[in-house]
Amino acid sequence: VGSIIHLRGRNYIANCLGPKGQRALSLYSSTIVYEEGANVTFVNNAAVYGGAVYMDALSSMNFPSPQTTRVSFLYNTALISGGAIFADDAFVSSLQHCFFNAYTSANYYTIAYFEGNRANEVGSVLYGGNSICHNGVYDSKSVQNYITIAPHDNTTTSVASDPVQVLQCGCNETDSTLACPTVVNKTLYLGEVIQLSLFAVDPNNVIVPGIVLVYDTTSGFSFISALRTSTSCDTYRIELPDRYTNRGGGENSIVFHFTTQKSLLIGQTRDNIVLNVQQIPCPVGFEAVYDPSPSCVCENLFIRHGISCNINDQTLTKNANMWIGYVINNSSTLGIIDHCPYDYCNNKLSVPVVDFNSQCAYNRTNVLCGQCQDGLSTTFGTSQCKSCTHYYLLLIIPFALMGKALVGMLFLLNMTVSNGTLNGLIFYANIIRINDAIFLPGSQPAHLYSQIVSIFIAWLNLDFGIESCFYHGMDSYAKTWFQFVFPTYIFGLVGAIILAGRCSSKISNLRAFNSAVPVLATLILLSF
Repeated sequence: VGSIIHLRGRNYIANCLGPKGQRALSLYSSTIVYEEGANVTFVNNAAVYGGAVYMDALSSMNFPSPQTTRVSFLYNTALISGGAIFADDAFVSSLQHCFFNAYTSANYYTIAYFEGNRANEVGSVLYGGNSICHNGVYDSKSVQNYITIAPHDNTTTSVASDPVQVLQCGCNETDSTLACPTVVNKTLYLGEVIQLSLFAVDPNNVIVPGIVLVYDTTSGFSFISALRTSTSCDTYRIELPDRYTNRGGGENSIVFHFTTQKSLLIGQTRDNIVLNVQQIPCPVGFEAVYDPSPSCVCENLFIRHGISCNINDQTLTKNANMWIGYVINNSSTLGIIDHCPYDYCNNKLSVPVVDFNSQCAYNRTNVLCGQCQDGLSTTFGTSQCKSCTHYYLLLIIPFALMGKALVGMLFLLNMTVSNGTLNGLIFYANIIRINDAIFLPGSQPAHLYSQIVSIFIAWLNLDFGIESCFYHGMDSYAKTWFQFVFPTYIFGLVGAIILAGRCSSKISNLRAFNSAVPVLATLILLSF
């Protein structure tokens, strides 16, 4: 303490470990002078900070003749930072103090050699003050330009110091450490937690761990929180103190500043983060409570239906087949239906309050998901909404031909309900379809069989069965009416045959004509 230490000749300072990691030299308001011709080696020393040498903000190392001295730091270890040297510059700017001083007329020289030094965090060679003065004049280059580091030890974090800048990160998908804008705008509900991804860098833009302070300057300095950053991009949660809550229920604007501890201490806040927070009333489905702490909680209507709420991600957790949404489009009145119509909802358990349509299946939207999204149309055979064109109207031609073929087949093969075969086929096919979870378990092949059975049953009910568009803009209302067109067409064909038989003896004498009434009865059964 308060000493000047002169090192001359050969000095071998090794194995200063101690029960608590006591380093070789601890300098407080002191100076080490490596005299001309000195050969000093620090080897296998260990400490929490600065494995070989610790210097406070008023200490330094002097090299009167760097060309004739040899200083080596070999295999020293720090449990946290500064594997070889820790120069504590927490309260000083690098422009205010030189931790290393060299006196020589040469433009290039080496003051020390480093090999095998380790630190668990950063700064395996040097952590802290890295400023150097050349003949008493501050050198804009850091000390890293005047030392030699073994190639296998020379990394971007070998020389590091306290962070002086905090940056937002996580905006880039390929590299999370790329800096984001320094001005951040966030909208928060009552009781919602601020989440921000941050990292801190030293003057050489090395990502280093450190303390980031969050404060408000609206009415003087008001401390909010202290965050401990790491050597990577991490996400931090910050809760707003109660004093920032607007108990009147209106909006509230707050501005927070993020800076490193050192930047604040030395008065050099450079490009740190400004967070603009707009606190708004609780979203739909939530109500404000202020005791014991301000927050947005579920409305009683949701609680009675067993729905839980999460204000941090603005979601409602419901039962699988339940539907939640606005009972009238673009209104503010919410409705809860315990059972969503079959195939209209996706059984999603978590629903964001900003997008109730996320619980709708097959590109559907609105009340109980009864409509298609804009630009899409309903389809035959399924509940899906797809992009369709008017060219699908050409399907009328094969439908017309299929109707004639169906009527002809029933007449010629006498496949009617009067002989019982078709009755049994319809009955058992529907039994299998209703209980497909038992008869057709949910493996992939069985799923295909279930689709085939569904299509077959649809045909037995005079439905198209296969997913297909009809025209652009078809909605559920039009689809319902169009489903009656094909059975009506079939009835018309059979009716025309019956009337033709009454008008023509040739037709009435045909053998197949005797089954005209049973065929009509069969078609009526199939259609319903």
